[in-house]
Amino acid sequence: MNLRPAATKDLVAREYGSATEVVVKKWFAYAYHVKGDPAEIREVVPQHVAYWKALNPDGYRGGPFSDRTGGLITFTEIGYI
Repeated sequence: MNLRPAATKDLVAREYGSATEVVVKKWFAYAYHVKGDPAEIREVVPQHVAYWKALNPDGYRGGPFSDRTGGLITFTEIGYI
């Protein structure tokens, strides 16, 4: 199997004899903002963190903003075309 990068680093063509499979890596970003009662927020945050850790998406990076008003989560998903 030959891996040959295409136009971008997130698109790879794999050649299988005379057939070619194109693998696409899509990036997703999820921004969230936190408003409300601080006690309720402290109660919900561990559940939010546990959800993303259990989901364990490829390329996961995430965390709160430095002022704790929200945060940003990014991850990838692989698709085939």
